[in-house]
Amino acid sequence: MIPADTLANASKEAAQQFSDRPVGTVTMSCQTAPDMPKGGEAKDGKGTPKIPKECPYLDKPYTVESSKANFDRIRKPATLSKPKDIKYKFPGDAAEQDAMEYEVDVNGRKKKLIMPKKPPANKSLPTPEQLAAAMGTVPGPQLDKIPQVVASPNPNPSDQYWATQYNIPNFSSAATGGTSGVTFYPQDSWSQEFTDSTMIHEGGHSYSKNLWSDNDKKTAWETAMRGDGKSPSKYADSSTDEDFSESLVMYALSKGTTCEATAKQLYPNRYKAMDELFSAKTP
Repeated sequence: MIPADTLANASKEAAQQFSDRPVGTVTMSCQTAPDMPKGGEAKDGKGTPKIPKECPYLDKPYTVESSKANFDRIRKPATLSKPKDIKYKFPGDAAEQDAMEYEVDVNGRKKKLIMPKKPPANKSLPTPEQLAAAMGTVPGPQLDKIPQVVASPNPNPSDQYWATQYNIPNFSSAATGGTSGVTFYPQDSWSQEFTDSTMIHEGGHSYSKNLWSDNDKKTAWETAMRGDGKSPSKYADSSTDEDFSESLVMYALSKGTTCEATAKQLYPNRYKAMDELFSAKTP
């Protein structure tokens, strides 16, 4: 059991972020929705659609992910500036350390990217090029709500807090997102596609924190969740916030593809809500 004072301190740090993309060995306490059988085959007589082979991410995975080719389809060009030397206090640091600051330009949207000068020991971070490319997969209105992207050399100091919040033992964050932006943490390795899905997901927290300052809009999303009766991933079952971010990845991957019709059958209310948020907006 985590001492109350430890949880209290961690909750202050976690107040502006959501900790996601757990890695390592985890145990989910949430159960798969009974009307979303494995393989997409209907068991309840309601005609649950079969998942097309090209759309495995619709088959309620642990987290919504896909191939690099599917992210390349939605990727916009991103340019990366030369770095400048700065001092920066990363999560878990007692003091500022040497760091590098880049500017990433995606269709005129300029975002700050901060990397440590000293890489983490025995672990990896996404490269500046991977992170810049991943920003290119994020829908424009969502990218607008990400103030900056940070690659931290330290593990997330709030991992214990989130392990308790989500009831996931051994929880370890791959990244977090919130009003301060998106932060990536050291892992064994980072593929481009995992960096892409993580960027969209974590940017979803930055977006929803702003969107849900109007509580009626959060209530509307919760109504959509209940109306669909199933969720896009097992991790989405953790909370309303995780459901929204996982739904964003599902929507970004399926919109305008042969998977869209199936996604709309599975999640009609979520898809309608996403269409209203993004379809009429500047790309």
